[in-house]
Amino acid sequence: EGQNVTIPIADFTNNRNVGELEVSKAVSGTTDNTQDFTFVVTLTPLSGVKLENSYPVETTDAVKENNTDNSTNPSTSVFIADDRIALTGTDSSKSVTIKLKADQKILIKELPAGTTYKVQETVMPADYEQIDPAGDAQGTITTDKSTAAFINNYKKNTTSVIARSEERRVGKECRSR
Repeated sequence: EGQNVTIPIADFTNNRNVGELEVSKAVSGTTDNTQDFTFVVTLTPLSGVKLENSYPVETTDAVKENNTDNSTNPSTSVFIADDRIALTGTDSSKSVTIKLKADQKILIKELPAGTTYKVQETVMPADYEQIDPAGDAQGTITTDKSTAAFINNYKKNTTSVIARSEERRVGKECRSR
């Protein structure tokens, strides 16, 4: 009848294996740091893993301001709060488009380890060439920080100036004969 029964208490701790992805931009050949460079970050989770619609980030106020649309359609803003970035897509793949200037970076945190990423610089501004990486930056999120560091070189296109100068020189020679 009045027995004391001890019920063991189970203590559970769920640990997720997560990592970070840092996307950065560097430019050589110019000191102009006003040019926007646009990147599409695409994330694909492991089978059975669901990506969230937003993730915490670390970046500067300048990057946040450059990626916030304060127009009549604030839903196009990349940042949904001061410290979170919005992703769009399906359960099998999500992406975000971000803009960075020279010497800027963004760190996307708490991404599930095993998620593959592809970072693509979309439209190359005139007079710039991508020198590293050769193509897209791709990899797998680990429990460490993954990096997608893009370097572009500014090289003023002088081909058309040289061609017009040569055209004028040849034209003068023809007229003088």
